[in-house]
Amino acid sequence: MTTKTPADLVAEVTRTIKCTTCGRDPASPYRRSDQRGKITEGCIDDAHTGHLYGASLDWHMRPAAKKLRAESKARLKEILKSGRRR
Repeated sequence: MTTKTPADLVAEVTRTIKCTTCGRDPASPYRRSDQRGKITEGCIDDAHTGHLYGASLDWHMRPAAKKLRAESKARLKEILKSGRRR
């Protein structure tokens, strides 16, 4: 049995058929738009990275969204590391 590193476990968790945050297909994340069609909120989970284009990709790649994804990934790594203590 091979031991997986926290990075391996994070990669495994983020390779999903459905997003674990919004429950939607990676190419179709949750988005809410205003009356002008501008996205005002939406899922920025890493499961959608590489599956988006246009305005949805712009929303997904905002600096604030990238920062939140990095923080979430770091938090997940810490959780997975702490569970390995024996």
